[in-house]
Amino acid sequence: MIKAGNLKKEAYRAFKSVLNLTFGFAVTKGYVDYNPAQRMSNQDFYRICKTEFKSAEEKAMSPQQIEAITEEVRKRIGNPKKYGECYTCGYMFILASLTGMRAGELCSLRWTDIASGRIHIHTQQLKKRSSSGYEYVNWTKNEKGIPKGGRYFPVTIEIEKMLNELRQAQKRAGICSDWVFANPDGSWIIADTCYEKFLHRICKNLGFTITNNHAVRMYFNSYVLIPKGIEVTNRAKLLGHSVEVNLKNYSFADYDYCETALEALNSGIPIAAYTQNVIEFENKKLRKSL
Repeated sequence: MIKAGNLKKEAYRAFKSVLNLTFGFAVTKGYVDYNPAQRMSNQDFYRICKTEFKSAEEKAMSPQQIEAITEEVRKRIGNPKKYGECYTCGYMFILASLTGMRAGELCSLRWTDIASGRIHIHTQQLKKRSSSGYEYVNWTKNEKGIPKGGRYFPVTIEIEKMLNELRQAQKRAGICSDWVFANPDGSWIIADTCYEKFLHRICKNLGFTITNNHAVRMYFNSYVLIPKGIEVTNRAKLLGHSVEVNLKNYSFADYDYCETALEALNSGIPIAAYTQNVIEFENKKLRKSL
């Protein structure tokens, strides 16, 4: 039995709608005299519903967690007898932590997508709705079924080093594939049944409650891009979503506020001018999100 205290408001309203339809039908058929769902007070149930929501900071992996997972992955890469010559899912996690790429984007990445010092992120792996299996589509999640050219991510020194290491590992393992992340037979890695499960298991083994790749994306935005001074418009472009989504769901306000305050305080301008700067900064963010 599901306790009301474990339900969110949305789940309660959905349940009440079904209840209302059921009793409404019973009334029209003469099975019952009245519809009790219409007499139920929402507020009475809201008081015992689950109302707390995790903040963006609570949903993101911390730098310490990313470091711990990376350390564990490196240990496994260094143990080919147990984990194989090419620990593919481990390399996928490393690239995710360096780019903030989605799991489906990692799985659909081809070697030909990496050229001229850039990673062209313009495809994703999707689970087929009509049948079992997965398909390759030439549009990303935020493009919503309409190819718009995707986005690009620069190949940093760390990324280049990791990709070269991956190529060597695939060569030792005899893996020949167009996919950057491939199974021993050359087929692509499946996101939810392979990579996400790997990430879930390794996080659980380390005692973490956050276990998904989305938390890695959020870490990359707020613990890597923001502290390095990357503006929100560029953060949104690099991660493949809108400015509004970046500010609302991915960013920790403390970083933006602190950067603005630090710049103003160090400049030695009067408090009144500093306050006006903050107001203008917030208005500018709001205009960009609209």
